[in-house]
Amino acid sequence: MIHFLRLNAFLLFNHACKCFYKEPSVHHGKGQQVKTSLLANSGMLNSYCWSTCTRRYCRCEQQKISFFSDNYTSKGWLYFQGSVYLGSTTEQTWQESRQYCQKRGADLTIISSVQEQEFETLHLRQLGWIGLNHLEQEDVWKWVDGSLFWSDGEPNNEGNEHCGEIHPRVGLRNWNDLNCAKKRPFICEKMIVHK
Repeated sequence: MIHFLRLNAFLLFNHACKCFYKEPSVHHGKGQQVKTSLLANSGMLNSYCWSTCTRRYCRCEQQKISFFSDNYTSKGWLYFQGSVYLGSTTEQTWQESRQYCQKRGADLTIISSVQEQEFETLHLRQLGWIGLNHLEQEDVWKWVDGSLFWSDGEPNNEGNEHCGEIHPRVGLRNWNDLNCAKKRPFICEKMIVHK
């Protein structure tokens, strides 16, 4: 099950994970905090916490967290697995879309897992630009962070198609190559907890 959070409150009750060394008694009975990480809603632990707690133990507590600044609250951003997402219905070129996202401290979305794909398809429900292109080197498709994850049968490069868009009703890995000058809606992503 996918859990997400609409960012529309100044303070939220959420879960926080604190990582401690193996035995709290070694550190005067309180434990030494090593790292604090936000967790997904509904009591689901963020895998980031578990991976950083190797040879330590984790304790999760419900607490009031000042979650995000006013820049993200009540502006339509959605939270999922350490990032916030904004689906824009305004149609722009790929480059204009990317600039719009970057002005907000984000970038076009990078889809790096099936869960993230399902989240964007289910909750954003729109055709639009994503952070996929081959503008730097012909036939070498990359996400804006340099990683690669493509749909079967794509890219097909039918006529100067150098940028990627998402088709939410096609299934998983549902992106298509398209001419970057076409105007499409788009999806911004800002990572707030390193995955």
